[in-house]
Amino acid sequence: MEKIVQPKSSINAIKKFSIDQDIRKDKIKLDLNENLMGCSLKVIEALKKITCEDIAEYPNYNNFLEKLSKYLNINKDNILLTNGADDAIKAVMDGYLESGDEIIIPIPTFYLFELYSTFLGAKKILVNYNEDLSFPVDKIIEKINQNTKMIIFANPNNPTGTIVHQEDIIRILDKAINSIVLIDEAYFQFSKKSSKDLIKQYENLIIIQTFSKGFGLAGVRLGYIISNKDVIQNINKVTLPFVVNGLSIVAGSAALDDLEFVNHYVGLVKENRNYLTTELSNLGVETYPSYANFIIANFGEKNNLIYEQLSEKDILVNNVSKQPMLEGCLRIAIGTKCQMETLIEEIKNLL
Repeated sequence: MEKIVQPKSSINAIKKFSIDQDIRKDKIKLDLNENLMGCSLKVIEALKKITCEDIAEYPNYNNFLEKLSKYLNINKDNILLTNGADDAIKAVMDGYLESGDEIIIPIPTFYLFELYSTFLGAKKILVNYNEDLSFPVDKIIEKINQNTKMIIFANPNNPTGTIVHQEDIIRILDKAINSIVLIDEAYFQFSKKSSKDLIKQYENLIIIQTFSKGFGLAGVRLGYIISNKDVIQNINKVTLPFVVNGLSIVAGSAALDDLEFVNHYVGLVKENRNYLTTELSNLGVETYPSYANFIIANFGEKNNLIYEQLSEKDILVNNVSKQPMLEGCLRIAIGTKCQMETLIEEIKNLL
């Protein structure tokens, strides 16, 4: 039998990420940092009004871009819609990274940063977070040189939940004048911090945001890129036409009409996050300060056992113990008060 045509060599280094959604059904889903309150009812009502013509026609983005630009207080020419934040990350890298280019990635962080850069054959410069899981700004600045093509990090970071201070971001931007600085702000609604206004001052800055977390629209896949007009036009050249479907636009537009829902959800996350960290501390479980809708909890040697037994109780969390600096840790999304109470009760029993 003849050998089939092989993919490019960088593909062999990639392990495909997959989730069996059927297994997650009817369980307490604290593993993927989803909005466990769902989405605004205004989104559901808007989707019910979809017509046959809406589905048959290619989507028109203009009205939605106008509304989104007002929400962001940024010109619509500085925004590019994407099929979720994941697609945004890929689009930026497709537009600016070539094989052999150097990219600085502080770790542990979102797995797609390494995956996409590996796919493109980039040279990854991995920089460990500080021991207390704070952002390693000094170590990153030391690594920036004339060969650095891109620096990418999340703020707040996933999976640590820690933030990057604005003054540290400016330090990086001032040093990396010939590099792209890409910031994933998927969880910015929880930290109330964004660097989007810096695009007016720094032409090499690119921001990514999403409707998946705060707005509760992970299922419709809607994200966007914020940068200066020239960068947006360059990235637009490597994205597919109509990459965001019309139903996502309807859902996103309705979500923007109910910011009260988002603020209410963010308030509940903070309240339930404080409850969870306090209860875990009372049980002797170390946690780390988080500015997102999840926390890191260190169960030490009992970590894998806790993870498996919670799963048997239909409580799903994310075992991040194989990631750098997170040995013995679980990442736990913040759910409803009832879900957090159920989780704590099970952990008490297991401990």
